Amino acid sequence: MIESATSNLFILTGLWVLFTTVAAIMLSATRHASIALHLLVAVLLFLGVGNALIHTTKLFNLMAQHQRLPDTFPKELSPMLGDDSLLVLGFFLTIMYLLYLHRYTVFKHHEAPAVSSPESSPTPEQPPATENESVQLKILDLLNEKIDRLYMLDLPSDAFLRSIFEHLEAQKDIAAIWVGLKNSQGEVIPFFISDHTAPPLLDSTYTVSHIVSSAEASNPSEYAFANEAAHLFSRALEAPMDSMFYKRLKFSAIASVLSAPLHYPNSSSADGVISIYTDRPYADTAVNLADFSNMLSRVMWHTMRLQEHHELQTKLGMLEAHTSFYDNMIQTLPVRIYWKNRKLVYEGCNKLFCNDADENQPENIIGKTDHNLVWSDFAESFESNDLKVMNNGQEQVNQLEKQHNLWRLSNRSPLRDEHGNITGILGSYIDFTLQQRAFDYHEEKGHHFRALLNQMPTVAVQGFDAKRKINYWNRQSEILYGYSASEALGKAIDELLLPPEKRKTFNAKLSNWLYHDEKILPAIRQHLHRNGHLLTVKTSSILLDRTGQSPQFYTIDIDMTRQKEAEKKLKKLADYDALTHLPNRHYLNRHLAELLRKAERNPKEFAIFFIDLDNFKVINDTYGHHYGDELLIEASSRLKSVLRDYDFIARFGGDEFIVTLEYGDDEYATTHIASKMISVLRRPFEINNKDLFVSASIGISLFPKNSQSIDALLKHADTAMYKAKQAGKNCYAYFSESLMQEMSEKLYMETMLRKSFFSDDIHFMYQPQLDASTQKIVSCEALARWKNSDTMQYVKTATFLAAVERINMMSELTRKAIDSAIELLKTWRSKNIPLIRIDINVTSSILKDESIIEYMKKVLETHQISPRYLGIEITESQMIELGDPDSGKHLKALDDYGIHISIDDFGTGYSSLSYLSRLTIDTVKIDKSFIENEDDERNQAIIRSIIAMSHELGYDVIAEGVETEAQFTLLNRLNCDKIQGNLFYKPLLTDNLTDHLLQFDEITIV
Repeated sequence: MIESATSNLFILTGLWVLFTTVAAIMLSATRHASIALHLLVAVLLFLGVGNALIHTTKLFNLMAQHQRLPDTFPKELSPMLGDDSLLVLGFFLTIMYLLYLHRYTVFKHHEAPAVSSPESSPTPEQPPATENESVQLKILDLLNEKIDRLYMLDLPSDAFLRSIFEHLEAQKDIAAIWVGLKNSQGEVIPFFISDHTAPPLLDSTYTVSHIVSSAEASNPSEYAFANEAAHLFSRALEAPMDSMFYKRLKFSAIASVLSAPLHYPNSSSADGVISIYTDRPYADTAVNLADFSNMLSRVMWHTMRLQEHHELQTKLGMLEAHTSFYDNMIQTLPVRIYWKNRKLVYEGCNKLFCNDADENQPENIIGKTDHNLVWSDFAESFESNDLKVMNNGQEQVNQLEKQHNLWRLSNRSPLRDEHGNITGILGSYIDFTLQQRAFDYHEEKGHHFRALLNQMPTVAVQGFDAKRKINYWNRQSEILYGYSASEALGKAIDELLLPPEKRKTFNAKLSNWLYHDEKILPAIRQHLHRNGHLLTVKTSSILLDRTGQSPQFYTIDIDMTRQKEAEKKLKKLADYDALTHLPNRHYLNRHLAELLRKAERNPKEFAIFFIDLDNFKVINDTYGHHYGDELLIEASSRLKSVLRDYDFIARFGGDEFIVTLEYGDDEYATTHIASKMISVLRRPFEINNKDLFVSASIGISLFPKNSQSIDALLKHADTAMYKAKQAGKNCYAYFSESLMQEMSEKLYMETMLRKSFFSDDIHFMYQPQLDASTQKIVSCEALARWKNSDTMQYVKTATFLAAVERINMMSELTRKAIDSAIELLKTWRSKNIPLIRIDINVTSSILKDESIIEYMKKVLETHQISPRYLGIEITESQMIELGDPDSGKHLKALDDYGIHISIDDFGTGYSSLSYLSRLTIDTVKIDKSFIENEDDERNQAIIRSIIAMSHELGYDVIAEGVETEAQFTLLNRLNCDKIQGNLFYKPLLTDNLTDHLLQFDEITIV
């Protein structure tokens, strides 16, 4: 009976103790358990243990009473089992558990601090560094600790983020989801897109700033969708965290759009936006967008922390690699290295330094000063230099120090903490004994030789032995290579001056010369300067005492840098225009060829602009080439200012420029650039306190639209440029097939016209001019006519004369007119017909040509014809060009000679009245445009004013284009002097005019 009851009691008590023990262990491993929960488990454990002890005591007492204790059990312990001290033991065990639980929890939390929410983040404290710990190890430990703590965070994976979106997509109301996050520039870019609409309305390029125009949208619903969505995005980005906006739509499958902002923790503004598109009105959907936005913001934050964790892991790996590299480098460098604290106590060094100090390991140096090392006699000198560096905060370079029979060449730098405070000193030195001895030896034995070499201004001389150790370094070598003599002596010349890849070859050549008498020939080589850049030198070498005990090499180097710079300048002159510094035509050809090769590999559209400055020649001729050069420099600068960095501009020659522009599929870019170039060139150019004005005519050809040949594209652009000039200048024109046809026709016409100057296809007709009061012929005007020999048709006079101007043959035409007029006057004289004046039309450019004027005088004198029978007519617009003193001088010379001067087309100019008083003229011809509308009172007023003003100035007045009796009556009433027009005579051939004059008994001779 006792055994049965005891057995059951022990089972229940044991289960209680086991359960509470397991709960305590599991609770201790949990980072998020509260203190109250820990206390509850502790109380339960205490009660279980206490209960077990009490029942155990009662059991033993009962067994003792019944004499059932084992023989091995001490009888004297039985009374003690009933003592309440067992309860104290249970309480003591519980207290021990709580202490262990506290220590275990603190340890676990130190190892991986709990993160209760995304807003909280671990802020580890930096453990104190030991006094002898290096700077690299301090940084390494700190970063290790930070990364370990981040690694312990329970960060979600990308799969968890994806599962959230998949859960949301499963909602039957949702048709599409768009999530965007801000980048570093503040733009919202797509982060997640889900689209089940047909056709899809979302894509990866859809951002907040993207607005689809009505022309670009594939259907009305997409247009409305895009505009509405962007509007909602903008509102959501400015909204509080718990706000959202929606819009009902009436298009496609989308009934409403909901948008809400996304926030990183502690962010004052939205860091992204989420929009959900539903297939029913918002009021009917079960989607809680605000809650989802909050949840998504937390996921975003954890994802961001996970990315930071990976970045820190990468940086840790790099730092460990760098630390290992620097440690190995410090130990393997052929330089003694050490570092001290502010008290000048050593904190570290490399192995070479240990060897000099007669120590086995760097650890034996740590904690000592110079007074404790083998060079204690020189400790005060060394520490004095250390203190100078720490006090001044400046490094000390190439300090020569004596140490017994040795020489140190030392460098010292101050060590600073993160606040810039000096915490110690970093020093290094090399054993300079050999170099110093060599230097002393050469100072003693070769003073005169070195003095001579040092006086050589451009020759660098280096001497070295069979082991390539430098033992001579003249002043020019210091200047050329940047190393002082003290730095160079004792170094291997190939390691000091030659690039690594050249050293093996150099050493082989030295051996061949030394042992096989194969001399190193003079050559131009690349040597290293101290700062690492390559120098081009012409080098020659000599070998002294090759078979003796101490063979000596000398190398003589001459700097070729200036020569190379001169070559670069010559190359630049070959590729760049000397005036504007733009690429020239030679460079342009290479650029266009490369542009075409690139387009063949990767098809791209590009345009060629042919730019010509309008009126530039006038400025150059008027003010001189200096003004023209300054204008070209400023014009090129303005053109460059409107181009993009990757556009190309070159000076083609004279006042012509070529621009190439890659425009992709946006042909409008070419129009935009052309307009900007015209605009900047239209502004006045201030040169030497004068405002000069030019404009630009631009022709544009497109690749591959117009051609795939560079030559053809240049020709097409040139053709389009001339089209722009014909359109009035100051504009641009694109090449087209119709333009090509037009230019072909012009070229054909110009070709036929050139042939006509060597045949009889060009001839002259003459229209008589009558005295208005007597209606008798007083003079006539010579009119040029051209019959195309192919078509046998007369070409319109305006077209014909424009073609003559284009082929620059106006001088030849003028000579033909003079010759024809002289022949006609000779014919009249031979037939005893009284001579009348013949007026020929000339241009302002002809009057500036002294050779034409001399030709006119010569033919009159040769044929003994009075100058009063030959006159010239110049249009009013060209008369304005003659307003400058030089041109006016030529006009006055003709008048003084006796040539009659008439102003044609008067009244159509802008400033003609101001020139009437300046120029020497005889007759004013009223333009026929005023005569044609004689009923217009304003025209009558103009005619009346011109006649009155001309008579006041002493000029005759001729009205041309008189076709009706009413016109003649008006002009006669207004006292017009002479009449010309078809009312009386049409233009006549020479024979017809001669026959007509023979019929009259009386001709009025003017």
